[in-house]
Amino acid sequence: MQVAAPMTFAAFLAQYGATGRVKGDGYDRSMVADLTDAERERARAMLLERGLAGDTTDVAGLRLVADDTTIAALREAAVLAPLRGVEWQVTRIETLFALTGDAADLDPLLTLLDIRRTREAAAQALARVALPFAFAESLATRLGRWRYRRVALPLVIAWLQTRGLDLRDPVAFQSHLPLVRRIVRALPWRRMSVLAAAARELQNATPTRDGFEWLIAPLPEEARALVRERCRYDGEPRTAAELFARLLGWMNSEGIAEGRGGYPGGRGTPGWSDYVSLQHRHLAIYHELVAAHGEAPRRIAENFRDYERSFPPSVRLLGTGWEAVVDDVAGRLIYSIPVVSGIVTVGFSFPIRAEDFAVLKADPYRRAVLEVVAHHVLQRSIPHGSPEVTQVDFAAISDRVLHGAADDLAAYIGEVDRDHRSSVGFFVDQAMARYAANAS
Repeated sequence: MQVAAPMTFAAFLAQYGATGRVKGDGYDRSMVADLTDAERERARAMLLERGLAGDTTDVAGLRLVADDTTIAALREAAVLAPLRGVEWQVTRIETLFALTGDAADLDPLLTLLDIRRTREAAAQALARVALPFAFAESLATRLGRWRYRRVALPLVIAWLQTRGLDLRDPVAFQSHLPLVRRIVRALPWRRMSVLAAAARELQNATPTRDGFEWLIAPLPEEARALVRERCRYDGEPRTAAELFARLLGWMNSEGIAEGRGGYPGGRGTPGWSDYVSLQHRHLAIYHELVAAHGEAPRRIAENFRDYERSFPPSVRLLGTGWEAVVDDVAGRLIYSIPVVSGIVTVGFSFPIRAEDFAVLKADPYRRAVLEVVAHHVLQRSIPHGSPEVTQVDFAAISDRVLHGAADDLAAYIGEVDRDHRSSVGFFVDQAMARYAANAS
């Protein structure tokens, strides 16, 4: 069996130098898939130079090889718009949105839509893009005005795509053609009511490609419930790109909103384990969505990769099973202990310092004392209305147990015995025997 040879830089150069119909075919991913890093950088520079000079085919080709500097250059190139034709302006905007997934990069299309000589090109571009739901109101307003009557068809298509339909697919377009015709044929001053009726009709219809329920269908039920809850107040995303952007926004804001270890709390903030666990859930949702819908826009995907480096899977450093354990949770040492109270078991977690961990590893006796004392103290905090054991409280306990002098530790154990009517020494012996058995 013959295997096709990989595309080389010469193949890219052949398309770069093409003219006429061949040039109009543009670039595709196969032309750059096998380029070396140096060749890709050279191809990027060539496309950017000629694209900024006015070549729309090269501007569109940048979406295959772009990096952050390319995105910045395309945004800065907005100042060239008065010197370029409308086709170049529209291509620049579409390419930017394909690279970033940022709806703000599409806003200039609305400006072009409001200018008579660029209205047709802008309307056609809006119909070619999977628009986020945020554009629905702006498009509906324009559809209700007489001046936009000549571009009603592409605007109706664009509006329907904000509602979750993908009418770029010919089969989907044909299946929804009666709805399209009904909206287009309505007089502008009656179109708002027709659009409202269409929105209700679509809301009650079976979810279609790019609809919200279709987007989240591949997720496990627990993850779907989380996404639905998050979308209750700020609207449902209607495209994969919009959902990726929304998911990234949740990750960015989680620590700020909850004050649990993201900016400005830092890794020493209480609740770090819960914060990291939630970020792990977000990352799991991201990978499920990629598997179902393909890669996120490049810039968003890079942000998720950064988060994966910041929140690697937790690593168990000390302990097993139902005893107190120490984990490395995204760079933070976390001491966790299950506490039984009646028929209820509650897990507690607190950040500890490297010097605390060193003692726990080196001194089985102090490790056992901390486990037993912490269990007694935390058990008393479980009943409703009982005082909470804060991170500061736990730090004071661990300091006395792990770093106090031997006489002070013995006195502290006596205090705990009296306060809790217990025998710490008995349970410490059991814990040390368990450590030895696990180590053997």
